[in-house]
Amino acid sequence: MFLVAYFSTALDIAESKGLISHPWRQFIMGHKGD
Repeated sequence: MFLVAYFSTALDIAESKGLISHPWRQFIMGHKGD
């Protein structure tokens, strides 16, 4: 799904900039991947 891939990339960018924490990212993405 394009939207999921785009959202995941946006979260990666936000995490790398320190806008969100890694645990919060995992919560948003349903604890998938890592």
